[in-house]
Amino acid sequence: MLFLLFQSTAGDVIPSHLQLSGHLLDNADLTVKMQLMEALWGEYAVLASDGWKDKSRDSVNGVNISVGGKVRLRSS
Repeated sequence: MLFLLFQSTAGDVIPSHLQLSGHLLDNADLTVKMQLMEALWGEYAVLASDGWKDKSRDSVNGVNISVGGKVRLRSS
């Protein structure tokens, strides 16, 4: 029952793509860039990204970073 309550009001609290663009997205981008610069300063790093759609036509994005011969993978 509680899940149904949350599901019925989720649209009221989840921001739209217009609300996420602009300052919110710019601030998040800057935060991630600063964290990466701090973590990777002075390192030789290789960054690769790719995007595709699965069978249900949902977007899948992957980012791969290799630092010092070690690979770290993040998908969403």
